Amino acid sequence: MNRLIKRLAKRRGETLAETLAALLIIALALTMLASMLTTSQNIASRSDQALRALYEQTNRLEEGTAGLLSANEGLYLTGAQGQVVRIPVQVRGLQQGIWMYETVG
Repeated sequence: MNRLIKRLAKRRGETLAETLAALLIIALALTMLASMLTTSQNIASRSDQALRALYEQTNRLEEGTAGLLSANEGLYLTGAQGQVVRIPVQVRGLQQGIWMYETVG
């Protein structure tokens, strides 16, 4: 306890080198923080653009205006006794790999 009081009572301050080192550390920390904020904003923006594109493609498929890939196919189901049932299905899709299946009729 006595040593602590003596140490606090000293009039000796921080050296110039210690002050400059502290300022350098603070500047580096602020630079890294600004970089992280900018990067996270860019990632959020790209994610938002990709999500909007997905919604646009899904809407085009649901409206039937996609028109890129379309076919009338059949879905075949086999029962326990071997009977085969064909369900007519219309398949529409985009080249980006988004597909929509609807029953026809």
